[in-house]
Amino acid sequence: DDTGETGLFGTLDNANDASVDLTIDFGFQSPVGIGNLVFTDQNGNGHADAGEGVEGVRVELYGGLQDPTNSLPLFTQFTDAQGHFFFNFLPTGTYKVHIPPQEFGTGQPLFGALPLPLESTPGDDDVGQNAQPETNPEINGVTTLTVALNADTEPVDSGIETGSANTLDAVDDDNHDLTIDLGFVAPAANQTGVGNLVYGDGDGDGVYDPGEGIANVMVQVFHSGDDPLVDPPIAFGVNSQGNPITHVLTDSSGCYLIYGLGEGDYFVFLPPVNFQAGGPLSGWFSLPGSGGDTGSDDGLDENGVDAAVPSSSGIASDVIHLALGTEPTDFDSEFGKAPAMDAFADSNVDLTVDFGFHQTVAVGNLVFLDADGDGVADAGEGVANVTVELYDGYSIPGWDSPMATTSTNSDGVYEFSGLTPGSYQVHLPMANFAPNAVLEGKVNLTGNGVGDDDVNEDGVDQAQPEWFGVTSSIFYLAAGSAPTGAAEGGLFGTSDDANDASVDLTIDFGFSSPVGVGNLVFFDSNNNGIFEAGTETGVPNVLVQLHDANAPGVPVTETYTDADGLYSFSISSGSYVIHIPASQFDLYAPLYQYVSSTGGGVVPPGTLGDDDVGEDGVDGGNPLVDGVTSASFTLAAGSMPTAADTET
Repeated sequence: DDTGETGLFGTLDNANDASVDLTIDFGFQSPVGIGNLVFTDQNGNGHADAGEGVEGVRVELYGGLQDPTNSLPLFTQFTDAQGHFFFNFLPTGTYKVHIPPQEFGTGQPLFGALPLPLESTPGDDDVGQNAQPETNPEINGVTTLTVALNADTEPVDSGIETGSANTLDAVDDDNHDLTIDLGFVAPAANQTGVGNLVYGDGDGDGVYDPGEGIANVMVQVFHSGDDPLVDPPIAFGVNSQGNPITHVLTDSSGCYLIYGLGEGDYFVFLPPVNFQAGGPLSGWFSLPGSGGDTGSDDGLDENGVDAAVPSSSGIASDVIHLALGTEPTDFDSEFGKAPAMDAFADSNVDLTVDFGFHQTVAVGNLVFLDADGDGVADAGEGVANVTVELYDGYSIPGWDSPMATTSTNSDGVYEFSGLTPGSYQVHLPMANFAPNAVLEGKVNLTGNGVGDDDVNEDGVDQAQPEWFGVTSSIFYLAAGSAPTGAAEGGLFGTSDDANDASVDLTIDFGFSSPVGVGNLVFFDSNNNGIFEAGTETGVPNVLVQLHDANAPGVPVTETYTDADGLYSFSISSGSYVIHIPASQFDLYAPLYQYVSSTGGGVVPPGTLGDDDVGEDGVDGGNPLVDGVTSASFTLAAGSMPTAADTET
């Protein structure tokens, strides 16, 4: 007994315990069961009446943890002539009843039917019904809530089991639940309706994409001319308590359907409660514009009329005219989400009234003057009163009109907020660089990499900002994907922490006082590396490029030598190389059949002297392939060669 015979009567074999096995047991229980009725509410009272049961409906039983959309049912039945079903001889546990999508298709018993409102208090079919809300039963089917079945505790005839065929389980009443009913309403043929989708435009493309639907949004409908904050919404049905139905909630995919309207002019309304704290649309704003009553679906437009404070005003649709036999169908313009939702009366229901929303995004941050020449922003280097313009990613800055304009504050900081997700570019117009303006004579720092102002800056290099201004590269803003934390580690990078992931504070513009570099491309007739005036001449029309020494490839800027072979660049502090590209050594080019003078390029330009001392082209290589390049050199304000030393 001590080693395993611990159950009832385990001591009966103690006289010969080790030779007798008293552990072979058989357990039984009273079986439990579940039923009862599938019906259509033909008189609109919200519950079942005699003769409303639907025959021949396929009904499936699942375990409480199963998902009917991707699981096999435990058992399947078809309703009898009165609409009843009954699954018995079940073990105790949790279950759910499901009617599959095909039962709602054309020619099937529940074609066009939608679930009645879910009963608010436990009861039988004479009180309400148990199917969960579903606006697309032809796609998802209809399922009850999960039901727990326990022995000797189920509803009885003397309690809440008072509906149709309640005595079917009388032989073992408290082990069978006959209150699980699925009630539907089949829309009348002489009524109209409206739907379809509420979605959040997460990727900023302005239209619906799969997965963007928003569930549990309250939707109402009003007559054209009503004030939705004052007038009552239209009632389009009654619930199981006989009360008028004046709103629906979007389903798990964001869809809604309102049916039971007469012909006329209406608008759909999302009341303010949706946008208030805790609501499904809290923090969302209507996508700009509205599509009108054109029948265009969610892949082309949306219909919410924009409002600045939807938490106070709500969002209304455009006015929609509904008329029998004239509404968009699956065959003309209902090509968006769930177009078959109105298959029961396609030409009477407009399923193109959609509401698109976005969460606002913002961009900043700093315009600075790199006083110490380190190439990044330091405290106190911000420039105040710089005009900053915002453009979308498709506009031409300085030519098209900006979306918004602001000025930097005393710290050099700017910000554009309340933006729709999408592509943008920031522009500092040329007026900032005019005489007596805040950036007069300044040049933008070279390069425009990824990162905050403690790493680099974002102005695309521009040799003549006084004519063209300076523009950032095109960047994309999307809610929840902006730089945060260490990625936004520059000056004032924490000022957006309340909404960090939706505000990009890394679009910075760095400038410096200009420095210059030049000077001469010449024919060295005696190959001594020295320009000898009177016997040697400069070479005109040679293309000369200035490259960032740390980022070779695309030149920072370029120019041509003048009639005397002279060139010059005005640029920000930094390390550079001068390059004459291979094209200048081609046939008919100014340096055809020439190579670099011997001995140049050993030390940086200006270190030992000017053209009367030596030249700076690095020897070696084939100029037809590689061109000719100088050694790298560093330009810094106040430290350049002068006429008093090596600039001779």
